[in-house]
Amino acid sequence: MPFKREIYLNIIDLDNYNIPEEIKKRMKSWYVITKSPYSESFYSSDQIDWSFKPEGSYRVSDHWNFTRKNGRIHCVTDKEVIDNEEVCLAQYKNGIYRVLARYKKIN
Repeated sequence: MPFKREIYLNIIDLDNYNIPEEIKKRMKSWYVITKSPYSESFYSSDQIDWSFKPEGSYRVSDHWNFTRKNGRIHCVTDKEVIDNEEVCLAQYKNGIYRVLARYKKIN
């Protein structure tokens, strides 16, 4: 069951985060925008869990392919991304995230 602690955002809220404008434009078409309670990761679904992602859902984040305490790699991507240096938009398909766009992170 999803953790149900996500934070629901509206499109105006996106300006409060360090998300590249090109990605924000895409996010504005999502039916729902949720933010992780643990980080600045954003999702196009409110059915996200540590062990479940809806097929076809989107994620925007600056961290990918990280090892959890249980040893499993979380948010696996089909392309190499540079953690904490790039903000990426990816779509979950067949068990991994397919990177659709990536931009240098501006702090």
